[in-house]
Formats: sequence, structure tokens, C-alpha cells
Amino acid sequence: MQLGVIADDFTGATDIASFLVRNGMPTVQLNGVPTAIFR
Repeated sequence: MQLGVIADDFTGATDIASFLVRNGMPTVQLNGVPTAIFR
């Protein structure tokens, strides 16, 4: 499964990332707008 999350601040993004990791989902957190497609 792939899941994308858009958060309005770093704290909210970190909260959801930690929840996903604790439940076994590999997670990557990006800060800012990526300049290339991330796969």
C-alpha cells in the first residue's frame, strides 16, 4: 500500500509518520517541495 500525507506543519507530519512507523509501515518524511519525482 502507498499512502501520501500532506501536513500543515512539521509537528503534525512527524506525529503521523511516527504513528505509521509504530504500526509497521515504512515511512519517508520530506520537508519542502521535492524538485524531482520521489519513488
